[in-house]
Amino acid sequence: GWAWSLYFCHSVLTTCMVQAECERGVPRHIAEGQVLIDGQSPPTLGVGRPIIAPYVDNANYLGTDDRQVRAAVASLEEVLREKGLAYRVELEPTSCGDVVGLTLDVAGRRWRNKSRRTWRMHFAAAALAERGYCSGEVQRVFNGHAVHLSGVQPCILSALASCFTFA
Repeated sequence: GWAWSLYFCHSVLTTCMVQAECERGVPRHIAEGQVLIDGQSPPTLGVGRPIIAPYVDNANYLGTDDRQVRAAVASLEEVLREKGLAYRVELEPTSCGDVVGLTLDVAGRRWRNKSRRTWRMHFAAAALAERGYCSGEVQRVFNGHAVHLSGVQPCILSALASCFTFA
């Protein structure tokens, strides 16, 4: 059902993104090597080599050169038009953007938590502390969010050890 439709959509988009890179003159083996794939080592981000980061029906490029990223997007638009696939460009190339609850600051070369997410976690922690207790299920959900927030600075994870004794 649904999982298969996501798989096929993602697969078609990935194929189109690789084809678009090939049409820009990038050798196929290099284009395929620049695809960000879950569970595998990430590709190398380099000048003239944007990372191809498809996510189901969202085409994302991560690059260091604005011209190269714009050329990759233009090439992908052409491939999608040739195949009769509908699309829209929702975000122009930028040096900073939000991804999965995080802000990627390419110019600053760092990840940071989105401030809205951080403040929500702050207020949830304050409410839990004031309450003094919670169910194991609530603690489990809280722990999951805390682990996600700590991902940008993994050494913080050690501070969460006592949270897991109660979950």
